[in-house]
Amino acid sequence: PRYATSRNNLAVILEAQGKTKQAMLEYQNAIKLNNYILAYGNLGRLYVQAKQFQKAQRVLEKGQMLYPLDAEINYHLGIVYLSQGKEFQANEKFQEVSEALPHYRDVDQYLKQLAF
Repeated sequence: PRYATSRNNLAVILEAQGKTKQAMLEYQNAIKLNNYILAYGNLGRLYVQAKQFQKAQRVLEKGQMLYPLDAEINYHLGIVYLSQGKEFQANEKFQEVSEALPHYRDVDQYLKQLAF
């Protein structure tokens, strides 16, 4: 597909079929085509699930620079920071998500865990 939305949607289908590596490639293609916002969060999430935290951090931080208010990107970036022992940065990201979308996913649980 030539369109970022189509690439992202194809990646979602591939992911549902358990074809994670192919899904990652399609998310990367969606980003290359036009910095498609959903692809940043989706690719970052897959990297987090694969415990590839450095890759996740690179993708999510780039996505955050382009889309600083995106809850999905900030949520997964918080998880990355937490996994790296960067509790202060993780707390900041979870706070941002909580302020934008109260009770988003399990952000409240992470905030309680960090309890700054």
